[in-house]
Amino acid sequence: MTIDQMRAALGLGADVSDAEVQARYASLVASWSQAEASAAEPAISMESARRQLQFDEDDTSQDEHLSELLADAIGWVERRTGLLLTVDSPRNMRRAALVLLTAYHDDREGGDVLAKAEASAGRLCDSCRVMAI
Repeated sequence: MTIDQMRAALGLGADVSDAEVQARYASLVASWSQAEASAAEPAISMESARRQLQFDEDDTSQDEHLSELLADAIGWVERRTGLLLTVDSPRNMRRAALVLLTAYHDDREGGDVLAKAEASAGRLCDSCRVMAI
C-alpha cells in the first residue's frame, strides 16, 4: 500500500507527514489484529444474518445451517484481509461477509452468483488488507 493510499484510507490531508501517516496506519492495523477473537459479541449476529437473507427474525429453525454459511463467509474475509473479523472491524469487512453469506445461500452450486459475490467482497476487503509498510 502506498503512502497516498494510506493517507486516503485514514482521511488525512497532504499536510500530515509521510512518517505520521505510516505511524497512524500501523497503529490502526495493529488495533485490528489485536482484537479479541473470542469477543462476547460476534462480528455478525445471527439476527443480522437472518435480516440479510430476509428470513423471519424470530425463525431460528435454519440457524445451524446459517451459522455454517456465516463461518465460511467470515473465514473468506479473514483470509483475504489477514485480519480477524470482529465487531470493531471496518464496516466493509462485515459487508463483504454478508455479501458472501447471501451468495452461499443463493448459489449452492458455486456458479455465477458466487463468482460475482467473491469479486464484490474482494473489492470491499481490499481497503482493509494488511500490507507491509
